[in-house]
Amino acid sequence: MQQFGGGLMARHYSARNFFRHMPKDLLARYSESRGLGSPLDLDAWLKLPEERQRTLEAEFREIFELSCEKGTWAILDEARCRWRDDPDGLTAFIETLSSQPSHAHGSYFQRCEARGRHCLVESMRRGELDFFYAYPEDYSRQEMEWTDGELGPRQHRPAFEVVFVYCRKEGWLDLNFPGPYRALEPLQEMFATAILKLDRLPDSGDAAVYDLTPLCRRGFEFICGRESGIEAVAVRQIRLSSRSRQGDRITIEADDSIGADAIHDVLDLIGRVMPLNLFNVTQAELVAFVTQDKEKLARRVPIRLTAPASCSLGYGERDLRLRSMLKASGLEPEAVGRELHKDPAAVFLDLVSRVGASTAREVRVASHELARWPGEAVSALKSQKLIRRARHAPSTVCPGCGRQCAMPVDWGVAPSIPWVVCDKRGDINRVPVFADRLAQWRTSAGILGRFVAEGLSLRWSGRKAKYRGELEIGRVVGEKPGEMLKLRTEGGLALVTGTSALALPKVLVFGNGGFGLEQSR
Repeated sequence: MQQFGGGLMARHYSARNFFRHMPKDLLARYSESRGLGSPLDLDAWLKLPEERQRTLEAEFREIFELSCEKGTWAILDEARCRWRDDPDGLTAFIETLSSQPSHAHGSYFQRCEARGRHCLVESMRRGELDFFYAYPEDYSRQEMEWTDGELGPRQHRPAFEVVFVYCRKEGWLDLNFPGPYRALEPLQEMFATAILKLDRLPDSGDAAVYDLTPLCRRGFEFICGRESGIEAVAVRQIRLSSRSRQGDRITIEADDSIGADAIHDVLDLIGRVMPLNLFNVTQAELVAFVTQDKEKLARRVPIRLTAPASCSLGYGERDLRLRSMLKASGLEPEAVGRELHKDPAAVFLDLVSRVGASTAREVRVASHELARWPGEAVSALKSQKLIRRARHAPSTVCPGCGRQCAMPVDWGVAPSIPWVVCDKRGDINRVPVFADRLAQWRTSAGILGRFVAEGLSLRWSGRKAKYRGELEIGRVVGEKPGEMLKLRTEGGLALVTGTSALALPKVLVFGNGGFGLEQSR
């Protein structure tokens, strides 16, 4: 799924600009509510006392900020909170707002629920793909134009484009639309009902699940066919997301003009000071140089890939060639579903290795990651207290659009409805976030050490050893009575006694629905 749509042009407040755009009937109502008598205009406002001007101008600025597309979304968000328990009242308010002729009056509530008053749909088939181009009526616009020698506002209602791309053979649906991420599900349902005549879209996994890890490997080659017109591809930017703590990210950017290995040079420098295995590659920006005509210079085409399945490419002839290049290069594996097919032992070993690589000796696991693990592994981890509840994540990946920005979470006055506030696009304001998505679980060297102590029937110590990076587990009885068993936390987790050491992952086993230790080791 990908989305297109940039921000709006910057709007600069001035008193003259405010009075030009405000409808006269609203100015008359405002003047009456403030006891100003005759309707306000710029000349009348300038004749008011200075103190009165400042008071009114503060209100003008607030009104001006809300009289645009982004302001209208803020009003709609507030309306949803106010009429949360009164759907009829919310519907009536939206209909009133939708009937206004401009942003200075209000705006349509079309994109989020695909309820354009007028809509034209055209279709075409190319290869195994069906394309449906929908042109719903967009928001009303108001622009200053010259008409018969006079400057004034003119309202018009443009159309915006929603492109549905459906593959009958594989049963997946892709969308291009200029709107917030929350409109995705209603649009999918609309397609399933109107085109496929189904109650819901069949669930057959993601159309494309991008594996971006190979891009970090020096020497990785992009496979471009001779007839593709793709002369070269380079990695310009890579985003690494922490596996230990949700919301922590590193963005690495390199000058792609100096060679294909520029990004790897930067990665090597960073790898000297921090373990890169603590991070997953969640986004990459590529630059492809594509020729349409042999007599013309290659055109620079940016490509943004965001895990798991977001791509900035469309489905035109050039973009289809670029998509084929991504698949041939191994970045878009075929028939990859959403579930992680790991056995319980592999999940636990991965968790232990993450703790060992973490400088904090603690790892946070998001609830949505837990949902992809085998159920028996999660049940055992919880029942044996190998993972424990942690505080909700203070930040999350904003679901408002395909950019997937890390944003702080605002819980507001209703703890059950957290949100993030987008400040990067004009058509998105407050984006609701499911509270269960912010839920986290944690594990640590201390938790694992206690697990070892219980498995060996030792009295748990938990004290830090005199040597840095070691945690006392308990005293064991063996050839040397009273020897202290310790957990070494630097350079990977290992059990240490005297001068002997054994990597912790080598003694972990799974059986009978639970995790344990291989006693003989």
